[in-house]
Amino acid sequence: MFQKVAKFVYLWLPPLLMCGVIFYLSSLSNLKLGEGTPEFIRRKLVHLLEYGFLAILFYRALEGKVEVRLKDFMQSRQFWVALIFTSLFALSDEIHQTFVPTREGKIYDLTFDAIGVFLGLFILNVPKLVHFAKFFKK
Repeated sequence: MFQKVAKFVYLWLPPLLMCGVIFYLSSLSNLKLGEGTPEFIRRKLVHLLEYGFLAILFYRALEGKVEVRLKDFMQSRQFWVALIFTSLFALSDEIHQTFVPTREGKIYDLTFDAIGVFLGLFILNVPKLVHFAKFFKK
């Protein structure tokens, strides 16, 4: 019983904490990373990274481990649930920002979030893709 609870906490605490961090950062009114174009690039990079990482954490929790099989990756329920849940969380985050003074939810931020989700799930599978490519070079 304790092992099941410990495994559940081990798998689900990281994505839930990450959601909390994102929600907290979204509720800060004057969160600035700089000015002008560098500010814009940094913000979009943060969107890509935070949602890519969150997608990996959710996939890991749903799968119960980090390793995945290439042929099952995009066909797996875990892939689609992680993709949909993380994207819906990104949508809810953008909606949340519309209620925060000096912040606004933006469609293009949601687009960067979704790209981050896809990149995160793709990066999770890169080792398997490399192994798959080497197999066919022989």
